[in-house]
Amino acid sequence: MTAWVLDGRFRDAYSDQSRAQLIEQGQKESWFHDFDFGDYRTGTIVYPEALPTNYHLYPLLDLLAGSDRAGVTAIDIGTYDGLTALSLGCLGAARVDATCQYDLARFRIARALSGVDSVAYFPGCDLETIELEAPKDAYDLVIASAMLHHLASPLELFTLARRLLRADGELIVEAVVVDDAPSALTLNTIRKDPVLGAPTLWLPGYDALIGMLELACLKPVEVIKLTGGRDGREPNYDRYTVRAVATRPGFAPKGGKLAEFHDKLETYCGLDFAAMRASGNPTEQAAGAALERRALNIWTHSPKAPLQPSEAVKKPPFQPGMELASVQKFAELKHRFPDGEIAWDDVSLLALNYPGEAMPEGMSWGLKQCGYLYVLDAITRTGVTRVLEIGPGFNFYLENKLDPFLAFDSLDEPGFYRPEVFAAIESRPRRGRFHIGLLGRPHGLEAASYDACVSVSALEHVPEQDIKAVATDLFDLTVPGGWSIHAIDCSVTQVRSAADAWLSAFRQAGFEVPDESDVGHLWERSMKAGGPLLESLPILFRFYHGYQKDPWARSLGERKVEASGAVLISVRRPAGD
Repeated sequence: MTAWVLDGRFRDAYSDQSRAQLIEQGQKESWFHDFDFGDYRTGTIVYPEALPTNYHLYPLLDLLAGSDRAGVTAIDIGTYDGLTALSLGCLGAARVDATCQYDLARFRIARALSGVDSVAYFPGCDLETIELEAPKDAYDLVIASAMLHHLASPLELFTLARRLLRADGELIVEAVVVDDAPSALTLNTIRKDPVLGAPTLWLPGYDALIGMLELACLKPVEVIKLTGGRDGREPNYDRYTVRAVATRPGFAPKGGKLAEFHDKLETYCGLDFAAMRASGNPTEQAAGAALERRALNIWTHSPKAPLQPSEAVKKPPFQPGMELASVQKFAELKHRFPDGEIAWDDVSLLALNYPGEAMPEGMSWGLKQCGYLYVLDAITRTGVTRVLEIGPGFNFYLENKLDPFLAFDSLDEPGFYRPEVFAAIESRPRRGRFHIGLLGRPHGLEAASYDACVSVSALEHVPEQDIKAVATDLFDLTVPGGWSIHAIDCSVTQVRSAADAWLSAFRQAGFEVPDESDVGHLWERSMKAGGPLLESLPILFRFYHGYQKDPWARSLGERKVEASGAVLISVRRPAGD
């Protein structure tokens, strides 16, 4: 075993080359990460032109640049090209030990071009070498990006990180996480939908990721979910970045299995629990803090970090569209969201409007369910992080099914409901804030507050003369690059006129909209796709003859009831606005 020697680690033969020589050398390399050195940008062979460059590292770069890193001592495990290590050096770190299994000329070139003199390079260094040689209790920060899924024993990464950290030190780990194994590690080689890219081995569910950290006495304090990548390189998995604080054993609530595990052991995987308990580790307050969870959208976010290229926000692969809900569309959405049935909890308040009646579920709610599945699918594909639902009423489907990392508010108007029904809607605890008001009229919502404004079976109630004002309001509420996504119910005789009215209003408001020629063929495309999805007459009678007069003093009960379909709309506010 050799000592963790720093002599000779900060400089090499590239350090004395001229800038022109370094750029010439760099142009011969194939770069994983895309660096911007001011007078030279490396490019990347990994991130296609259509995708934001280095987007896997957006949360990590934000965490590094968002805190004072001056004077910290850090170790970057698996640095590869060195973007994170060198960025940390640019932010004023006193020392960064950058480790890698390989000895890469492009890391050495990047270090020389960056001008950073605080980054020590440890090539040919795997986890076993770090465990044997790296100083323990020595680092303020441990970074491990895109490492966990390559390891045969993922937990060892966390126990190693805990041994390397000082009291109150931080670990930032970025990992691939699957959403179909809540508290388990799954073996990638036998999955039906494996993560591509060898050697990818064990894949944790989110709960398993958090659980392994806590088992290693690392308290998660902030989790960032990266959204928007599922139509890019990663169609079947998500990526999470977690910031965790080194704490002592037993920080979990007493009586829990984790606390019992910590209390009964003196040592575990190289962790000296007894010594850690006696150390007086001053992290009890941090250990009791609530975990902050948030999402970051790769299509509307661009990190401000050293060496990260500044580029225009790119367009997501999900394009603006307008279509008529079809049987085939419904089948596709049901397949994509197999747990998408509207459950009793989602419609429990309907009993207030129709006492004594057993409310149907499943296909009986096909039109509304198709609308909600369309909106849920669009939210997933666009990667939005802040959602406003317009007119949810007593339906809790979207807020029940929406990813818990996403922020969610709702807006509705009491004039649509009997007083006792709306009182029940208001009193039931809802996710986020429940605002009272109507679009196109004063409602108190702040402009540019949401990545997506969505609705299902709501905008058809807007009077024709108010459609333009509502579309303008939706534009104002949406951030640049954000979306307006809706399922608008209408009778089969009004499909074309409703689509034309909203298409024109969205275009005038400033949204990016589909081509007009597409809208003219809504019905034809739906027939080719297995026919339109029509709401059953019993449902139509129940709704149109059960409501009171609406806020515009129109009695819904006086409407002529005829077969209805839904126009599915997704339009985008231009990113440059």
